[in-house]
This record gives sequence, structure tokens and C-alpha cells, in this order.
Amino acid sequence: MANILSADKQVAVISALAEGSAIRQIERITGAHRDTIMRLGVRVGQRCAKVLDSKMRGLACQQLQSEDAQTSRHRASYRASDIGCRGCASSNRSGV
Repeated sequence: MANILSADKQVAVISALAEGSAIRQIERITGAHRDTIMRLGVRVGQRCAKVLDSKMRGLACQQLQSEDAQTSRHRASYRASDIGCRGCASSNRSGV
């Protein structure tokens, strides 16, 4: 039988990942193995992608905006994740 993290520990791991903590730091704090932390992060990310793919349909995007303009300018190519859809045309950042 596989070892399964408790719901509380899963919440702690995902919260720490969302805050930007390093995998090994989360491993030290929670006691969960780093491979388990990575698998949980991938599984949660895939489920989030499914929810967004099903819910985010028919948006009237008025402006596309790079999430990190400084970093994006210095890369040879843009990834799809660098471009965000903004539903609101008014923004204090310049649009792409």
C-alpha cells in the first residue's frame, strides 16, 4: 500500500508551493519527500489546468499583456505562459 499524505499536509505543501518556497525547504518544513512534493504539485497543476480550460471560454479579451515584460524581452522566444489575457482594457502597465 502506498503512503498517502494527509489532507492537512497536502494543504501545507500546496500553500508553500504557491508562496514560492523551494522544494527542499518544503521537504524540511513538512517532512514530505521532495519527489512526493513534486508529484503533488504536478497533479494539482494539471487539475487547475482542467478547471481553467473548462471555465475560461468565450472571454472578450481587450488587451494581451506579458506577465513579466523585463524577463520576456531578454529571452529569444516567448512561451505561451508568458502571455496573459486581460479582460479589462484599463491597466497601468503597457499592453503588448
